[in-house]
Amino acid sequence: MERLSRIPVGTFWVLSYALGIVAYLWIMANVPLVAIPAAGHDDALFVHLATNVLKGGWLGPYNNLTLAKGAFYPLWIAGTWIVGLPLLVTQGFAYALGCLLLARGLHPWLRSEAMTFLVFLVLLLNPAVYGYGQLRVMREGIYVPETLLIAAGVAWWFRWRDQGLLRRGALAAAVGVLLAAFWTTREEGVWILPFLVASVVLAAVLDWIRGRSDAATFRLEMPWPGVLRACVPHFARTVMLVGVTAGVAALGVGLVTWKNQQHYGVSDTVEFKQHAFLSGYGALSRIRHQGEHPPYVVIPREVLQRAYEVSPAAAELRPYFDSLAPDGFTQVGCATYGVIPCDGEVRAGWFMWALRDAVAQAGHYRSASEAQAFYTRLAEEIGAACDGARLDCLPPRVTMAPPFRLSFVGDTVRTFGRMLVFMATLDGVTVPRNPISCVADDCGQLPYYVSFLDMVHTTLFVVPPGMAADFQRRSGEAIQWPFQARSAWVAGKLEAVTAGYRAVLPWLLTVAVLAYAGMGVTAILRRRVEPLFLVASLAALVVLVRAALLAYLDVVAIPSLNSLYLSPAYPALLVFTMAAVLGGIRQAWATRSGRADAASPRAAAESLVGD
Repeated sequence: MERLSRIPVGTFWVLSYALGIVAYLWIMANVPLVAIPAAGHDDALFVHLATNVLKGGWLGPYNNLTLAKGAFYPLWIAGTWIVGLPLLVTQGFAYALGCLLLARGLHPWLRSEAMTFLVFLVLLLNPAVYGYGQLRVMREGIYVPETLLIAAGVAWWFRWRDQGLLRRGALAAAVGVLLAAFWTTREEGVWILPFLVASVVLAAVLDWIRGRSDAATFRLEMPWPGVLRACVPHFARTVMLVGVTAGVAALGVGLVTWKNQQHYGVSDTVEFKQHAFLSGYGALSRIRHQGEHPPYVVIPREVLQRAYEVSPAAAELRPYFDSLAPDGFTQVGCATYGVIPCDGEVRAGWFMWALRDAVAQAGHYRSASEAQAFYTRLAEEIGAACDGARLDCLPPRVTMAPPFRLSFVGDTVRTFGRMLVFMATLDGVTVPRNPISCVADDCGQLPYYVSFLDMVHTTLFVVPPGMAADFQRRSGEAIQWPFQARSAWVAGKLEAVTAGYRAVLPWLLTVAVLAYAGMGVTAILRRRVEPLFLVASLAALVVLVRAALLAYLDVVAIPSLNSLYLSPAYPALLVFTMAAVLGGIRQAWATRSGRADAASPRAAAESLVGD
């Protein structure tokens, strides 16, 4: 104890953070990967694309899946393979780094090393990161760290408000790199924009407050001419730095589109965002349904039948849709939504894949430009039939979103509420157990499965029940192997942590909402804003936007009420809870102590952004 007391305070906290990260990486090295090598549109696709990257042919030979999803995750898998570390470990390091940078970025507002470290630990042990769905070879494994790192970059953006332009410019460029990676990982990156716009608006407000203070200090003309002159330097720096971020992000996304143009002849990040594909899909979805709308079906078979009659391009898809080929998509949709007996329709969450398979079967995915031309022709032919009154149609559409119906509003609101409750209770978070190890088990029955496991550098994994027969398992014998004992110990500790979060979070979140409301009322009445109120507001915005997007998606297309899709918002939920509770306590203490009023506009601006 005496030796520990001699350790400098700074060194103690550095060692604490380092120990936390090392322990977390050890945990991630001992949780099993959820291996689904047969998931051709997800896990297997990412590994296949990464294998092609390593072969030096970008994403590989072109087909209907090559540009279906963003390029960054296959690049990450390929980089992980080169480094020689397990995929879960590299993703865990990215997440731990995000937790560290965000906690340290918030330190001026937390005002305590102990509280900053607590925020770091709460984020690091977030159960949504090591749940069953999150441990697959899925993009959320890197998407969550990307989201966290972007939030950390914004925190440091405010923390470094008085630093030199060189340092702030480097930070702005780093945030731009993160945004480029974020944008090319998943297709719905637009959901992060409200958070970024709100952060920029907040920065502009602070520039205005500080400009007014400068104008008063230097006795410039008041209120407008002097204030504007004082604000211009602050605004100019903010605009320039935002421009650096946007420029670097655009450059990063542009590099991906350039590689796609170079290899495949189309300048798209993913084809699901391609104008031609969206036009073709939208053309089919603008044909009015006859009779009732089947649940979650955007383009029913009766619509396809009418499209075949007026569009030669659509008629080319008939052999596929009239065969047994789309039955897999049909059955999974009926099973997901409990449609018994199955009505034979391909539901919205799977129709986009069925459509691409149909176009491939028709022979139009020999090249990206040929596929693009087909979708353009499909849109033009159906558009002409609509304009000529040969089809009863809605206005032109360039989207995969279903035609809006008023019933969507109420359903989305109700689902949105369920999303928030789902997150608050950590529903659906399950730690995988009873892993297989290729050291003890025979994983060599199917060569592709061995290749899959090699690409993600893992010998510890679990498989869904339906795939268990694909591996010859010996580790299920009565004698427990060492790797099973270690994995079981880790799983037991993680389950205990999850139970703790599940027991505490709903109650703490209730207190946080009340504290947040109290800080809001105080801000209006006393004209003083607790800095943690702003932190909580930005975190809440991330949670609400993500939940709202998924609620609408759940209503119109595909089941989205799950911990995998919601995982990018869980860290923000934890930050909101901690910031709101701590901010409420601090503001109540300040009010009771008689220190509730700001001394000056400049002091108010400083209090908004910390020390």
